[in-house]
Amino acid sequence: MNKDNITIFKNKSEAQSLLNESRLEIDKIDENLIELFARRTALSKNIVSAKKYINVPIYDKNREKEIQNKIKNLANDKNIDENIILKIMNLLFDLNKFQQEKFLEE
Repeated sequence: MNKDNITIFKNKSEAQSLLNESRLEIDKIDENLIELFARRTALSKNIVSAKKYINVPIYDKNREKEIQNKIKNLANDKNIDENIILKIMNLLFDLNKFQQEKFLEE
């Protein structure tokens, strides 16, 4: 039951059950996020190899801006704070840049 976005519980057991179910779902989402981060990062090797072969700069400021704008729009569509999401994305950019540098050293 929802009233003004506040769930009304019949008893503590119902609240505890929802808490436990929500935590399990968050754990699954976290696992999926890590898997997606790993897949995204693995693509860095393809990207850096292609960039090196076609002799373009490894860092592409325009592409990063393009992604940031896309993320802002997606965050706004989902009613999520765009500044926090951009911080997360910037960490992913850093992770991918680190991985690309690592691939270049190999």
